[in-house]
Amino acid sequence: FIVMERLRGALLEESMGRRRPRPWNALRAVLRDVCAALQAAHDRGLVHRDVKPANVFVTPKGARLLDFGIAILRDHSVCKGAARLGTPAYMAPEQILGQPLDGRTDVYALGVTTYEVITGRLPFAASDLEGLLRHQLDTPLPDPRHRVVECPADVAEFARRCAAKRPEERFASAAEAASALEDEAEEGSLQVRLRFAPEHAAAVRAAVARLKAELGEGVEVRVRG
Repeated sequence: FIVMERLRGALLEESMGRRRPRPWNALRAVLRDVCAALQAAHDRGLVHRDVKPANVFVTPKGARLLDFGIAILRDHSVCKGAARLGTPAYMAPEQILGQPLDGRTDVYALGVTTYEVITGRLPFAASDLEGLLRHQLDTPLPDPRHRVVECPADVAEFARRCAAKRPEERFASAAEAASALEDEAEEGSLQVRLRFAPEHAAAVRAAVARLKAELGEGVEVRVRG
């Protein structure tokens, strides 16, 4: 028998394009969680190959990436013919063509997933599989703001860049993709982004610690990155 963690929540596909007004920060949090899961897999040399809303489960404690059943080691990822496993509506061009895969292949699928979650529909429609694959190879991802005008610019750009046809035009990693998402400031909050050289990291951490101490328990200070 197999013992697995019991999750409480719902699949991402069950809420796609339905909630209005859309909770954009909640979507950003889900995308960051998926990026973190992908980065952990990619750091171990694995390519998931089947990122899609049906494989993302959202719990009160965050999103989980499910179903690594067709994951493959990056060094053995050249698959042709029937061995080219995946879901066609989310497959990157290199996956369709049987070329070597890496983490950017999953990033592409996450871009298509993001578009679908925003709009409630897939970006490409065709009457047959050949037509769908042709779209995946040649047709740029539509701007989701054409269907959902209130979609924030950073989320739309996240989807567009993730799903670029050429791997080198995508985010270089899932971690880089996550860093492109910017939370909208909530009422009574202030966002501050700091950029610094690695040798200044200790000084920045010390400054943040002093800020927390000075503000006291009545103010929450969150650090990401």
